[in-house]
Amino acid sequence: MKYQLILDTSSKYLVVGLAKEEELIAVIQYEAWQRQSEVAMQEIEKILKENNVDIKDVNKVIVSKGPGSYTGIRIALTIAKVLGLVRNVDVITLSSLEIFIKPKGKYISLLDARSKRAYIGVYEDGLEVMKECVLTLDEIKEYISLHQDYKLVGEVRVLGLKEKDENLALNMLEISKLKEKVSDINSLVPTYLKDTYDN
Repeated sequence: MKYQLILDTSSKYLVVGLAKEEELIAVIQYEAWQRQSEVAMQEIEKILKENNVDIKDVNKVIVSKGPGSYTGIRIALTIAKVLGLVRNVDVITLSSLEIFIKPKGKYISLLDARSKRAYIGVYEDGLEVMKECVLTLDEIKEYISLHQDYKLVGEVRVLGLKEKDENLALNMLEISKLKEKVSDINSLVPTYLKDTYDN
């Protein structure tokens, strides 16, 4: 029996998911801002133990690689790299903006970049239609006004909107099915989008 481990530590949430034969069977998800490094490994151990899964039975890791918290991104990505290199598991990476979308539909995904800015990703049926970047909130509002047929997801609180609870592990599992595994795990690095407003 093969299992897939799902990890995200790039934003305010810690996400640890476990799938069996590509079907999600367990999720741990909660706000752990600036505590991911303390709790990530213990939550991975917990989800494996509770489901009677040995780490040797994990054949794939699905992980976010940024943008997001500089330190946060590196936690999950480092765990994935170690598993990939030491245990020879497949690693599939997703953008931290993709974890809020579903494989079907039109989405504008946001992550708080602080100082009245946000990371933005735009997707249609799981495919990127605008290169991820950092924009001011005013620029984002203008973009949204011109694309009202897109659903707004992610950290929409930056625009004063109420955020919806999402099963991020499930989103990640579904989106990962559209991706190829990382061919060279040694070269895997986080995505840090250049902030053109910090000159």
